[in-house]
Amino acid sequence: MTEQTFLGIPQHIPFADWFAVQQLHAAYALAVDSMDFDALGTLFSDDAVIDLDMQAPDLPARGRTAVIGALRSRREGAALTGGALRRHIISNLLIRAISGDRIDACVVMQLMETRSEGPKVLQTSMYTDVFKRQGANGHWLFASRSLKRDLAPKTT
Repeated sequence: MTEQTFLGIPQHIPFADWFAVQQLHAAYALAVDSMDFDALGTLFSDDAVIDLDMQAPDLPARGRTAVIGALRSRREGAALTGGALRRHIISNLLIRAISGDRIDACVVMQLMETRSEGPKVLQTSMYTDVFKRQGANGHWLFASRSLKRDLAPKTT
């Protein structure tokens, strides 16, 4: 991201909206890490889209069922690596825009793995998210998640 990306940051964000987005990020990380796909399904809108910055036949996934299926496939595959506890560490929440029933935000994510020999950072990334209100109570839900992995520059 460049400095220009941050010039349009909203000056006033209702605390309830900021808090709801922060809680969605935390709930997402905990649900993915615990492989609680029922809980994960409650965080996404019916027409949600997710792109995890990888080549796979099921990505990008469109619709809640497809999104949860893609996340289940990735997480269960990672669990097969054996003996490691994985944690998604979410930080640096930035609300980039808010208007009516839409919030645009981004967060930094570190994927940590803990084995008997100690913790290791597997990946750092940025999620760019769109949230929308859905349902009779107008709860905020993920409408779109896009992951961009941080890649070290190639050395010559």
